[in-house]
Amino acid sequence: YLKEHTLEELATRVIMMVSEAALNTLAVLAAVCIFDLRVGAVLAAGVAVFALVNRRLVRKAQDISARKSQSDEELVSQVLEYVQGIGEVRAFRLVGERCEGLNKANRRNAEINFRMEKEFITYLGLQNLIIKAAGLAVVFFSLSCICGEA
Repeated sequence: YLKEHTLEELATRVIMMVSEAALNTLAVLAAVCIFDLRVGAVLAAGVAVFALVNRRLVRKAQDISARKSQSDEELVSQVLEYVQGIGEVRAFRLVGERCEGLNKANRRNAEINFRMEKEFITYLGLQNLIIKAAGLAVVFFSLSCICGEA
């Protein structure tokens, strides 16, 4: 996608997709409420719980993003420093000495990436569980309404 489009176009597309998803969710919720308010309430509860978990995920991402950006910048800086001095490294066989900063920046970046993924996987798994549980609750509640038990 990035080969054919600019970063600005990608950002616009992401905003458009998120907005579309939110509007589709509200439209489905409204349609379900029109048919049966009780089923709509079950669906709304699932959407609300999902939104709360998503809010926590966004806060966590904001906390981590500053450290991630700083780590990325340090890694790029170390790569550039190494590449610019590659002639000296080869001429004087300084691979071990010159690679130390690069290796350290790479390890730090890997640690931050791992921590970030470890934090996010919990929230993403919880969101997945909420979606499935809310879907099941809507199906079972709808069936009980159809059968006249609710």
